[in-house]
Amino acid sequence: MTNTVNSYISQMNELNIEQIHRDAQNKLSYWRNDSHRRINEFYQEKLEELQDYISEVKALYETKMRTIEDYLNQLVNQQDMSEEDSRLFIHSKNQAIQQTLEELKQICVQINPHPIIIDESEICIGKKFNLKKLAHYSSQIPYAESSSAAIATNNEFILLHQHPNLCLFNRSAQLIRQCPWTDEWIRDMSWSATLKLFFIITSSKVFFADEQIMSIAIADNFCRQTWFSCTCSDRSLYLSTCEWGSSIFEFSLQQQSTLVHQWKPPTTCKPSEGINDIQYSNGTLALMIKDNQAHERNLVVKSIRTFDTIWSFSLESSTNIRLMTCCPLKNNEWLIMDGAQLQIYHVTGRGKNVEKMNFDSVPYRASFLGSSMLVVATELSLNFYSIWF
Repeated sequence: MTNTVNSYISQMNELNIEQIHRDAQNKLSYWRNDSHRRINEFYQEKLEELQDYISEVKALYETKMRTIEDYLNQLVNQQDMSEEDSRLFIHSKNQAIQQTLEELKQICVQINPHPIIIDESEICIGKKFNLKKLAHYSSQIPYAESSSAAIATNNEFILLHQHPNLCLFNRSAQLIRQCPWTDEWIRDMSWSATLKLFFIITSSKVFFADEQIMSIAIADNFCRQTWFSCTCSDRSLYLSTCEWGSSIFEFSLQQQSTLVHQWKPPTTCKPSEGINDIQYSNGTLALMIKDNQAHERNLVVKSIRTFDTIWSFSLESSTNIRLMTCCPLKNNEWLIMDGAQLQIYHVTGRGKNVEKMNFDSVPYRASFLGSSMLVVATELSLNFYSIWF
């Protein structure tokens, strides 16, 4: 009983409403600062376009001015012409000058900036997720054959694998950019808001790509492991290994991917268990764990500070080897994509309250694109859902 009481007291001491307030305000401030940065970058891009265009306009302007000067010189210096020829010559030059002057007057720079329209649904405060919104998707991208279901999102874009390319799509499911992917099968991907980079992992390598996937490079300072899943906090990159008795590695994002910590069984899971997925959210790390012997499947939420289990939720046992993953929601709630049972779970109240719905296609992964759109990677397609909380 003493241990139980001490555990409750410890959990109560960890609760800090002022810190929760600060964290929420920091998220709002980050959104504001990031929006300002993006506006400034867009302004600089358009300013460079304007300067290039002005250079072209100036060149055209100077050419026509020289043409008029030539016509005027010809008028002043005309000689050895009959009266009739002189009259016709002057008339033609006057017409040419007038036409060129009219063309000069038409030279202008058209700029039609549209006001920025902010969708208030982009920032949702204190509103609840509704699983029923997943009944109908707003957009869909069919997967090419042999494509990985790994996805990563930030506020604007989603990165996915469409064999044989890595593709960047926007919120309207429009292709923004693609580049060839010729390396190993992609196991998982994650977005780092701190570094503004995508991490891409294969079984033996870790890659990073900038937000526009203009540059993709291999990170060669990671220890040799067989990787399976990844996730980012504001300070660290977490990687789990592909093995029964999985380990989890924590690498610093700010110190050239220095190894900060390594957790092994039985802290991570039992020797007979494997970690299907890891996801970071609000100081916690969620682990999707499957037992190879008992075929039990669990969502386990751990404190990132102590790595103690805060709570867990058990799914139906299954021998099916299909992937099961999770996606964090607000208020310490979670979505679980159960590929074995073709179901999505909405888990609240530390695993005590559960809502679920069946899916026609195997759901593999889910991630939020901003705060009002959820993307779900299924066996056949990537589906976009407008989530109005």
